[in-house]
Amino acid sequence: GLKYLASVLPLPKDRMEELQHRISSTLVANFYGGVAVGAAQGTLTALAFWVLGLGSPILWGLVTAVFSFVPVVGSAAIWAPAGVVLLFTGHIVKGIVLLGWGAGVVGLADNVIRPWIISGRTQLNTVFVLLSLLGGVQAFGILGLFIGPVILSVTAALLEMMQAEYEEAPPGNHEPH
Repeated sequence: GLKYLASVLPLPKDRMEELQHRISSTLVANFYGGVAVGAAQGTLTALAFWVLGLGSPILWGLVTAVFSFVPVVGSAAIWAPAGVVLLFTGHIVKGIVLLGWGAGVVGLADNVIRPWIISGRTQLNTVFVLLSLLGGVQAFGILGLFIGPVILSVTAALLEMMQAEYEEAPPGNHEPH
C-alpha cells in the first residue's frame, strides 16, 4: 500500500515520510475521537437514566458507550428503545425527556467531540474536519469516518508542501505552468 504509493508519487523521501506520519496521526486521532465519543455518550445516557429514575444507569451508560461504535444506529440503539418503552408504559414525560435528550444531546455529541479531538491532534480546522467526516460518510459510507479525515489530512499536507516548495524557489521561478 504505502510502499507502492511512495514509488508512484514524485515526492522526496522526507516528504513521503511526512505524508505517512500525517495519515497515521489522523487514524490514531480518529480512534481517540471514537473513544471520547463513546465515553461522552455513555456518561450522558447514564446521567439521563439516573435523573429520570430508571434502573441501572451505570450499566446502561456502559452499554451505550459500547454501542456508540456501532455504525448507523450507535447510542440510539439504547436510549431510543428505552424512550419508546417509557412512552408505551404510560411514562409520557420521562419518554419525551429521554428521547429529546438522546436526540438533542447524546446523539449530537459525536458531531462535536470527534471533530474537536481529531482537529486538536492533527492541527486541522475543526469545521473542515466535521465536513470531511460528513463528506466521507456520504461518499464512502461508514468507512468515510476514517477516509474523509485522511483525505483532508493528505490534501492539507500536500498543499503545505507545495507552499514550502514555492517559497523556497528562487525569485522569478513562480510562474504557472
